[in-house]
Amino acid sequence: MFQKIQVLVFEFSTVQVTFCYREFNRIAERMHQQLRVFLFYIALLPIFYY
Repeated sequence: MFQKIQVLVFEFSTVQVTFCYREFNRIAERMHQQLRVFLFYIALLPIFYY
């Protein structure tokens, strides 16, 4: 019985970790795109100031 509960908890946590990882990847991808634009603007700033 206890073993069964342990297995269920393990499977549940694995599913949650996978889900969180996928969510994190999606957010990171979106952040990465914004970050690239941000860095692009930062790279352009000196050109405008000189």
